[in-house]
Amino acid sequence: HGSMWAAHTDSRDTVTGWEERGPSWRGFATGGAKELFRLGASDCARVCVTEAAVDAMSLAALEKLRDDTLYVSTGGGWAPATEDAIRALA
Repeated sequence: HGSMWAAHTDSRDTVTGWEERGPSWRGFATGGAKELFRLGASDCARVCVTEAAVDAMSLAALEKLRDDTLYVSTGGGWAPATEDAIRALA
C-alpha cells in the first residue's frame, strides 16, 4: 500500500520529471517534463517501449532483465522530447 515514483531522464541522465503511481491514482510530476523512464544499458541491441514505468519493470522482471535490452516508458504520453529520445536510441 504505497506509491512508486519512476524518474524520467534525458540522454545525460538528468532527471526531467517522474511518473507517480499509487493504489488508486497515477500521474506525472507537476512541472516535470516527460522524456523516458530508462531501465538497462543504453548501449543495447534491443529497446522495449512501454506506456508506464511499472510495465517496463514488469517486462524486465519477466525477461530476467536481459543484458541486451533497454526498457523504457513514455509515462502514458508523448512529448517532443520523448520522440527525440526514442529516435536517438535507434
